Amino acid sequence: MNAVLKLPLPSLLSTVACPACGQHVAVPFFDGGDQPLATVAWPMSSQQARSMKQFPLTFVRCVYCGHVYNAEFDSANVPYSEKPNLMYNSGTIWREHLKKVRNRISEYLPDNPTVVEIGCGDGHLLRSLATVRPDGRYIGFDLNASIDTANGQIEAHQELFDPTRHIAEHRPNLIISRHVLEHINNPLGFVQALSFAASCLQQQISLFSEVP
Repeated sequence: MNAVLKLPLPSLLSTVACPACGQHVAVPFFDGGDQPLATVAWPMSSQQARSMKQFPLTFVRCVYCGHVYNAEFDSANVPYSEKPNLMYNSGTIWREHLKKVRNRISEYLPDNPTVVEIGCGDGHLLRSLATVRPDGRYIGFDLNASIDTANGQIEAHQELFDPTRHIAEHRPNLIISRHVLEHINNPLGFVQALSFAASCLQQQISLFSEVP
């Protein structure tokens, strides 16, 4: 049975690339209006909060994979270089979650792994992994954060991770990406770049990714 079209086609169809699967057709899901930035805004006064610039929240749903995303999102509007995204690593529930993540990851690691974490924050997870695989090499990339190297146990790189360069330099067994993909304009392209670089180098690499 054919569905009855209840809305004019121009208002129903959006041709914007889905960040999850690459499909270029989406339909309206929720219009959140214009809103200020949240977790990386950090206004220092009530006046700053009231004068914050607002950005559109135009949520659409991919007709192929069902992913819901803000069609108006532009990472250029988010000041990651000035104010990093907060991670609540000291919370009781979150600490327990990180412990479970560490244990799950460690099951797939060799005795002396090379692990790269993209967007590692302060390096909390890498330091935790090093306690269970102490002979490994742990490399953290984060443009903004102050990475705790645990007296040299973690290699800290305050720069963006470049698959075409850093995979060849470090030859990791595992790449970790936690709460990073949702901040990239083209996450599918980034993951495909990781895969292509690993394939060209004939490097067997596992990927652990976590998103909200």
